[in-house]
Amino acid sequence: MREKLIIDDEQDLCLLMKRMLAKENFQVDCAYTLLEAGKKLETRPAVIFLDNNLPDGQGPEYIHMHPQAFVESRIILISADPSPDIRLQAK
Repeated sequence: MREKLIIDDEQDLCLLMKRMLAKENFQVDCAYTLLEAGKKLETRPAVIFLDNNLPDGQGPEYIHMHPQAFVESRIILISADPSPDIRLQAK
């Protein structure tokens, strides 16, 4: 089974999501920056939970700059920002 990857700088959120997914027998890894995530993307995770605002960049911009890293992954954008602009950026 391919793993899930959570990319978010909020460590508490990552731990909570990791615990919830682990209860469902998913293998989960976390990255707190885009730089750290870049190293973990080599495993080609099946699902990526990607925060919009990270200390070293914007999640959607990173996807557009490195599309080959996400070819085999389903991406779920997570953000505390409820504005519709965030949804448009992710497309």
